[in-house]
Amino acid sequence: MIDRVVIALLFVALCFVLIERVSCPPVAVAASVQLTSFSAERAMKHVLAIAQRPHPIGSAEHDRVRDYLVAELSNLGLGPQIQNATGVGTRYADAGRVQNILARMPGRLITTASKPDRVPQMTAPASPPFSRPFGHCAPERRLCTM
Repeated sequence: MIDRVVIALLFVALCFVLIERVSCPPVAVAASVQLTSFSAERAMKHVLAIAQRPHPIGSAEHDRVRDYLVAELSNLGLGPQIQNATGVGTRYADAGRVQNILARMPGRLITTASKPDRVPQMTAPASPPFSRPFGHCAPERRLCTM
């Protein structure tokens, strides 16, 4: 009976240690890391610039945030475009004029000569330091809606 209690307590302690270890957030990466790696410090600079004040659609702050994002994407050499569209909400009965910011990152085709039976795959370059969507973003991160 005592053996079972000891084993149960050891199992609970092991579970606690593992849960504690897994639940710890990763260490923040400094801005000095190379540009092909994500840096929380660099990302926070953009979060602070975007989240200064609320920016509802149609406001001057919304235009400021849009212009900031376009400038940052241009600095990365992505050539952003603004697409005007009508957005319709699916959860609530609302609609309005939205602006999509489009920016494409070219990929490169990788072929494997040693394995001709494999299908060539497109790979994207490493994420730029400013790679988070604004508003709603499609899974490909090619089309973001403000």
